[in-house]
Amino acid sequence: MARAGSGGRGGLAGLLESFFRTFAEMPHRGSGTSFEPRAARQLSAMAGQGLHARTELQGFAVDFSSGAWNVAIHGVALIGLLLASWTGGLLAAAVWGLGGHSVDLGLLGRVPWPFTLAAFASCLVCLFSRIAAGVRGWNLVSFFVPNADSANVIISTLAPPGADQLRARQEDAWKSRFRESGKKRLLVLAAHYDSARCFPPMMGSAAPPRWLMEALKNGIGLLPTIAYLALAAVLGTALVLGLADIDPFDASVAAWVLRFLVLAAIVLGIGTAGLEALISSRSADLPFNPGLNDNLSGVAVIFGALTRILPLDGTSGLDLRDTVLMAVFTGSEENGLRGSSEFSRSVLAPAVGVFGADRVMLVNLDSVSGPGLIAAPSERTFSAGTRGGKLRFAEQAVELLSSPFIPAVLARAEMSQAEIDACLTGPGPYGCGIRLEKPPLAACTDLTGFCSGKGLNHVLKVFSLVSKVPGSGPPPQPRDYHQRSDGLETLFLASEPENFGSVVMLAMGIEELVAKAEAGLFD
Repeated sequence: MARAGSGGRGGLAGLLESFFRTFAEMPHRGSGTSFEPRAARQLSAMAGQGLHARTELQGFAVDFSSGAWNVAIHGVALIGLLLASWTGGLLAAAVWGLGGHSVDLGLLGRVPWPFTLAAFASCLVCLFSRIAAGVRGWNLVSFFVPNADSANVIISTLAPPGADQLRARQEDAWKSRFRESGKKRLLVLAAHYDSARCFPPMMGSAAPPRWLMEALKNGIGLLPTIAYLALAAVLGTALVLGLADIDPFDASVAAWVLRFLVLAAIVLGIGTAGLEALISSRSADLPFNPGLNDNLSGVAVIFGALTRILPLDGTSGLDLRDTVLMAVFTGSEENGLRGSSEFSRSVLAPAVGVFGADRVMLVNLDSVSGPGLIAAPSERTFSAGTRGGKLRFAEQAVELLSSPFIPAVLARAEMSQAEIDACLTGPGPYGCGIRLEKPPLAACTDLTGFCSGKGLNHVLKVFSLVSKVPGSGPPPQPRDYHQRSDGLETLFLASEPENFGSVVMLAMGIEELVAKAEAGLFD
């Protein structure tokens, strides 16, 4: 089924359509599966055959406990550790007695203090592991589960590494290559290429209800973090009182209220962990979706723009004298932001050391096929923190992309009239229909991973481009988000011209953004 007005057109639109159809032959590009490194090799081969640039694979391992399993594992671990501590304490008290400094848990009984210490430590360890998983993709069972291969595909205008750089640590090698380039700045175009598992259908609907959607996307979010902290606070306070031989529970009404509050805090923590484990394990047991929007669309935009900026014959009108241009297609975004975290540590941090934070820019494209395109300079992490970049860079980029820079003749050559009406602004020349969103995104993208390197959060000039369907949520989400309908047919629906039109529009927009970066507009 062809899109409206395609007519077999060539040029940029034809290249992008061919790009999507090539990868649509794979059933998915699921994180931790054999299709993920296969997609990385395919991208690397296509870049080597079609671009005047150097292409490299940055390999890394990803464990199967990342992504949705992260939430399930932490919930199961916490429940198991707490139950073991409590039942062990009750059994020890019944067999050997309470001993000195016992801890009164109200309605849950009195146990020897070492068992309360074990429960308290379990809360802290699980909470720390959740935070670490949201930042680095590592969690408390990462060393005990199987690993799979993944890779970042890095395309750049840098010279090939020398023999000494091939044998050096990645961080040192990239720093050396940046220095030898003699350039003034680095601009990175980023998108992840892996696809995710489908969300579970509920109550006869193809999509989960809103409350479940929010729980799945923000599984390690503010409410669970508060529940874990409240549980740790109750157990920690009870432990301190027990060690001081202070018994807050007597026969008064206030003491009984306190007993119920302690029980409520413990039930809240265990209940939250159990609900997370149930929901996330159900999600992790579902098939992968095709992922043509999330996130082959971002990869296609960058690849299409690079074919115009860095054509194989080297005839581009854009001379990058002062700018190192780099594209990174990250792996395992859906499995713990592993690719972007690896890139942050080994490439972005050394780049800041060479160019300075004000001369390192990154644009992350995630699920950009569809309506409601926004530029977001910050986002909420899975542990309820905030990561992102400088607002001014996003403001400048949106102002540039919204200005009339696409000639009418070019727009009509690459896009149908329906796509122009749905995606572009102005009578011609046209601008891109993009708006700035200052509040942090409700859920994280690879932007969180890119800003996870030491000293990089709120320092770099970075933002994400993402599509959010009006009226969806919470949180507002891209079209066909984590659904089987995120496939080739939906991409080219004639009734939804913004699906493919946004990709063509942004490919032209990225080309303009690179040109302005080379001219020093964002310095």
